[in-house]
Amino acid sequence: MNKEVAAKLASVESYPLAIEIIQKLADIGHTSYFAGGCVRDALLGLKPKDIDIATTAHPEEIERIFNHTVAVGKKFGIIVVVEGKHNIEVATFRKESDYRDGRRPENIEYSGPEEDSVRRDFTVNALFYDPLKKEVIDFQNGVADLQQRKLRCVGNPDRRFSEDYLRILRCFRFSLVLDLEIESATLQSAIKHRDGLKQISQERKRDELLKTILNLKTPWDLIVEFSNQKLWAMYGLPNEILDYKDYLFQSPIKNETEMLIKLLWELDTRIEAKNWLKEFKCSTDVRQSVLRLLEFKKNLLNVLDWSEEEMHYFSYKYDMRLVIDIVNQEMKSPFYKSNPKTVDLGQKLEILKKLMAYYAENTIKPVVNGEHLKTKFQGAELGRMLDLLFRKQLVHRWTRAEEALRWLESNSGKG
Repeated sequence: MNKEVAAKLASVESYPLAIEIIQKLADIGHTSYFAGGCVRDALLGLKPKDIDIATTAHPEEIERIFNHTVAVGKKFGIIVVVEGKHNIEVATFRKESDYRDGRRPENIEYSGPEEDSVRRDFTVNALFYDPLKKEVIDFQNGVADLQQRKLRCVGNPDRRFSEDYLRILRCFRFSLVLDLEIESATLQSAIKHRDGLKQISQERKRDELLKTILNLKTPWDLIVEFSNQKLWAMYGLPNEILDYKDYLFQSPIKNETEMLIKLLWELDTRIEAKNWLKEFKCSTDVRQSVLRLLEFKKNLLNVLDWSEEEMHYFSYKYDMRLVIDIVNQEMKSPFYKSNPKTVDLGQKLEILKKLMAYYAENTIKPVVNGEHLKTKFQGAELGRMLDLLFRKQLVHRWTRAEEALRWLESNSGKG
């Protein structure tokens, strides 16, 4: 087993830096291990995304030994060591106490590895690995739980969840993403403390949701689990989210915008999307993109009346392929098939999708600018004419100013 673990860890890009850190600390008498998720993933046969280190060295020593460091959480004993494009979090073994806000400890005390393992959330995350001896160090029976595909809190689950309520969402993330069964007492405690999530910032809850749903082959598993455990209310969504048509979540979700569109697809008539997105704390760009997509969905039938020029200009400005793909799925239903407009709508949407793909892959710049037209047009009229010519350029695929000016000359005075 240790050979396979070593091979998985060695495949991480930052591994050489991690070994250098471990060796330098060992040379001055410190015990240092790879810690947490990287060990868990390696034991599961997965390639870890990064490597974290836990050590007996104190933050000040780490800063003194290594040239480039960032004190991201020095009061908690955490220093990031930076070399080139790689950075590794190095944390001092510690005990924690006096969690007063359901989020972070008031007091920490430096300790050894076994005491450090006691403060961790789940046994499978309380594992260490000594890369010099190539040994897994397991104080909490995490290896046995991994072998049985069990997710279990370290120690008393009520205490673990009340220390940091975000661990409830982490519990379901690890269960869903790593395909682990939540141990009975751990699950009961997670549900018992569910309301504690109201104390956690929306940003942290949003990040956990994204970490989960973006790493699932079948996101529907998350929709069902969160609905069954009444977790959607913690995001301001109705727990009856199971009213969804499951096809929205049968394939991997690529980004936050796609997740939000699919969550709100059936709910945009039941909640105020604009206000909800603000409370969800997504970025302004994501919020505006989602609202545009929902607006397009709401007014979808308008495309039946669009001219070729309107189709091109809209496709140049906006990429609505996500909505079009969902609608194309829905158009296979009996409701759409019985609608006489379905065939025309389907054809229009197919044209739009191709145009949007083209404009997404090609940068189009106006072939005509104000210098070409300043002798004939000024002010607002110049602006309107430049806009008109650019719209025509998109349709006719002009590549030279002469083509646009020739069209303008032959069409001047025509309405």
